[in-house]
Amino acid sequence: MKTFRLAGLSIQRDGPFREIPFEDGLVINKENKGKHWLIEVFTGDDCHDFFKKALEEGQELRVKAAITRPDNPPAPFRMAVKSIRKVNRRISVLLEGHLQKRRPEEGKLEQLLDSLMKQGISEEELLRACQKIKAGQTAGQTKKEKRRRKTTGVHNNRRPGTHQG
Repeated sequence: MKTFRLAGLSIQRDGPFREIPFEDGLVINKENKGKHWLIEVFTGDDCHDFFKKALEEGQELRVKAAITRPDNPPAPFRMAVKSIRKVNRRISVLLEGHLQKRRPEEGKLEQLLDSLMKQGISEEELLRACQKIKAGQTAGQTKKEKRRRKTTGVHNNRRPGTHQG
């Protein structure tokens, strides 16, 4: 097993990601055949209901964990709450799951979308903007196709240099 210090934690249950304040935490790579990871987080009792509901529903959570330093890009996980222990006015929460694969540009895209939503842009507005961009790309591809046909002589599924008689 390999153990790392938890430096940042946000969790998505229903709706947007929620930043989880914590006093201490560990990220553990179990290095087993199932490639399981554990996150143990020591947080305030005010998060108890959030985690209890996820535990009772057996809900899979999207988790972003910054490992070692807060400025490291967060690693994406799919996890479930395995246990909650009360310790005075705090709780210790154990999450178990898998590290998700992602392309490098996904992290940047998620950061951009989170930033736009924090600025007050709604999901609907973002979706409409994406649809407009997609429609523009389709129109652009059509123009490119027309130019290609014109320069290569390909028209109506005929090959260049062939005649229909």
